[in-house]
Amino acid sequence: MATLHIIIGLPICERSTEAKKIERRNNAVLLAFDVWHLKKTNNLLDDKQEKIVYSIESIIWDTAKRVLVLGTDVILDLDIYLKEERNYFKIKAKELGVKYKIHYIKITEKKLQKRIRKNILSLKNKDKYLNDKLEECIKIFEPPDDNELKNE
Repeated sequence: MATLHIIIGLPICERSTEAKKIERRNNAVLLAFDVWHLKKTNNLLDDKQEKIVYSIESIIWDTAKRVLVLGTDVILDLDIYLKEERNYFKIKAKELGVKYKIHYIKITEKKLQKRIRKNILSLKNKDKYLNDKLEECIKIFEPPDDNELKNE
């Protein structure tokens, strides 16, 4: 039976690194929002494109459903910050008759700030945007509780 793997964590917590490990370990298909977004807009920092974001997420989910139905594991590396969003995917996995697993990449705010400062060097003058974005994500992020991590 295929498994829908959901990678969650704040920006720059190395979700993508963990997703790639899971991909190799499970011979799974990795569907990462950032990769698709860059192909479409060439700019990860442009969050004013709500229609494009929604469109990409919709295409990713349509692809994920098909791959899961064919019996292959899928890893979703999206910005899933709310429990409600995770519950949505849990319900959808049950409807498809596949397993569901959360992979939570926990990181302290101090470590995030350190990583963001390191990344700023390569992004030039985007530090205000990145800090604002990180603060926004920290405010809305709902860490999973123990029950959610048991994937029940």
